[in-house]
Amino acid sequence: MAFVRSAQRSYDRVALEEWFEGFDFDWERKFAPREIAAGRRLYTGGAVRVLELRQKYASASLKFPDGAERYCVIDFDGGNFSLRGSSGDDFYDRVCAVAGFYEIEELMADELPPLKFVPQKKPEPEEAAQAPAPAKKPEAKPQKRLNLIFKLRRETLSFSACWKTGKAMSPAFGEKAASAASLTSGERESLIRAASFARKAGFEYDGKSYVFSDVSAFEYIASKVVPQWRKYFSIPQNRDLEILSKGVRDIELNAELSAEGGSNFGAEFYAYLDGEKIGFDELKFLEGRGGKCGVLANRGLVRISQRDENLISAARRSLEFFGGKPPRYMLFTLFDDAKIKMPEELSAWKNSVKEPAELPGGLDFLRNYQREGAARILSLFKSGCAMLLADEMGLGKTAQALAAISAFYGGEKNFLIVCPASIIPVWKGEIEKFFPKFRCEVLDSNTDFSAHGGGAIWLASYTQLRRNKQKLDGAEFEAAILDEAQYIKNPDSKISATCMAIKSKHRLALSGTPIENRLTDLWTIFRWLMPGLMGGRAGFERRIAEPEFAATIRKQIAPFVLRRLKSDVARELPPKFLADLPCPMSDMQKAEYARLLQNARETFQNSRGDSRARVSVLSLITRLRQAACDPALLPGMSGCDFSNSGKISALCASLSSIISSGRKAVVFSQFVKFIDRMKAKVSADFPEAGIFELTGDVRDRAAPVEAFQKAKNAAVMFVSLRAGGTGITLTGADYVFLADPWWNPAVEEQAIDRVHRIGKREDVFVYRLVSVGTIEENVRKLQLKKKEMFDDIIGSLSSNPKSFDEAVAEILEIG
Repeated sequence: MAFVRSAQRSYDRVALEEWFEGFDFDWERKFAPREIAAGRRLYTGGAVRVLELRQKYASASLKFPDGAERYCVIDFDGGNFSLRGSSGDDFYDRVCAVAGFYEIEELMADELPPLKFVPQKKPEPEEAAQAPAPAKKPEAKPQKRLNLIFKLRRETLSFSACWKTGKAMSPAFGEKAASAASLTSGERESLIRAASFARKAGFEYDGKSYVFSDVSAFEYIASKVVPQWRKYFSIPQNRDLEILSKGVRDIELNAELSAEGGSNFGAEFYAYLDGEKIGFDELKFLEGRGGKCGVLANRGLVRISQRDENLISAARRSLEFFGGKPPRYMLFTLFDDAKIKMPEELSAWKNSVKEPAELPGGLDFLRNYQREGAARILSLFKSGCAMLLADEMGLGKTAQALAAISAFYGGEKNFLIVCPASIIPVWKGEIEKFFPKFRCEVLDSNTDFSAHGGGAIWLASYTQLRRNKQKLDGAEFEAAILDEAQYIKNPDSKISATCMAIKSKHRLALSGTPIENRLTDLWTIFRWLMPGLMGGRAGFERRIAEPEFAATIRKQIAPFVLRRLKSDVARELPPKFLADLPCPMSDMQKAEYARLLQNARETFQNSRGDSRARVSVLSLITRLRQAACDPALLPGMSGCDFSNSGKISALCASLSSIISSGRKAVVFSQFVKFIDRMKAKVSADFPEAGIFELTGDVRDRAAPVEAFQKAKNAAVMFVSLRAGGTGITLTGADYVFLADPWWNPAVEEQAIDRVHRIGKREDVFVYRLVSVGTIEENVRKLQLKKKEMFDDIIGSLSSNPKSFDEAVAEILEIG
């Protein structure tokens, strides 16, 4: 509402009178809306520094926000105007003219004599009888009074100006208004004053009326501005002004829940204003205002709290998603407030979810924290809810899941466990060891879920399940488990669609890294677990940028997520020490890296914003990462000597003392060719050490793992990051080397936890090989940011990911 005016005015009375007589009240129609908006901003911001008014022209000097100084001359001749400007740009000249016209209008309003409408006092009857009859005067022209008629809409407050003569009304502005020449001097003064007052208050002229759009200031206009205007204009009191003068009133929201049959519930919402019940649907337009006030039809300015606004939005989405009958698990997300009336049945159900269930017998092999996890899973299952078990790697999520479903196993019901192909042997081994009564079957193209008459634990890889999706059509399971549930993180993938087709009474997701890259990873997992809990995808992704979104997510998923760290529950586990090992590059390596970096930067700059060029840019970044590892990984350079790789030299230097002391080490890399190079060099330098390898090409994964674990002397195991990141145990090693940093810290953590897991007795030392002065250092920065996002949502039970261009620019160190 603040108005700034700092213009110096130069004028004389003759010029002012001449401009007053010839001024066009609808001058705004001669300018484009864009010009009007820009000129208004300059005028209200105090950009007009000097106004000079003369009989035939006016000049306005302005200083723009960027410091540029411009002026405009408005030539005036008998009501006709023409413009001349200093910028040479027609748009800027016209914008300056708009600001100048506003300043001229204000000058005339300020210099007009004070004008009041003073109602005449009616004589008393006795006075009227005694008063002499007035002398008859010639008929004068009827005096017109300027009436301002206010109208309130949901987002705007406006007024139209009309002349009132007796009972007749005629527009004062616009195409149908009387010409300026037909108006008296007093009437012209009223028009100029009305226009100037309106602009100072923040109203904008739309060709028919003056419109004010700042809802938060409606009360101020009605209670402070309008009473001042009544000194100069006739403003009839109407309902719109009356309800605005009441100020902002708070709406109280209540809800009454009802227990429905099965696992659903009903909800009725009630809103009250000044003790009067109003329709819940009337509140929809208040959503998204962040607790700010709005206009309720026929009720005036109202406001709901941010908490109630969030509840309304979430409840509306939920009711629409579930057809008016949401599942009971939505009680934890939607209704956690004293004003909610909840029947005893729902209260008892809600409390039962938080109580651990009693486990069946025969589970003495479980550790205490594993018993707690299995009991938590079983409790949620029996309450009709699902769960995400997000324990850190190596805490026995497999055993906890099998312990929970053992309570339902009776030889007739089918269970489905979906996992990466590499982990199927792990599940089979756990079942055979701890639950020999379970019949275990592995899905392949030659069998289906109806084979063997039911009553089996079915193991299916994500790939096999996708290939045999049609076999899910007639299959129903007592419980379905997704191990390494981050495999369905892409909601548009075929694997995700296949898993959504699973029909099961209970659902459990296992993942130590449910957020690998973005918050949508977590949304996809819960879409499978408990549809609707986190809303629709579009709304979820739209709200990611909201400041309190992370807190909202934590509240939604907290009852259905269990996350424990090794440091919390496995106190017998030895410490894990992590450190970055800087690796200076060789001269050849530096030269090749510099050449590739220059090429990558030029390509990126030339294709910035072009989504079609992303593959090319990512390919160049991969080449940079390979060069930082070993120039021999680049095309045409396979014959390079090992000495040209700073990392291979650093690795061999570190392994020297490890192997000489008879210890074991595991080396992870995502580049299989780099593994071949490192293995060849280590084998040549340390012939006394056992050398083992596990990559995607190794069919019998168990053989090299078992041989490494049983090796009596020094040994080195080379493992590809993806192939060995899950489903294996390498507790025989004391040292872990991550040969090249991976984008996602969760994948690295999975790899490290192949060594640092239950059963490990010695300290574990982890070294990340990082080439000095390369993008690997920037990759490490991105890793830390992703870890912060994960800890914010899961660890403390989003951040919005950067755009592709921003992320690449950060990696390539381009401003």
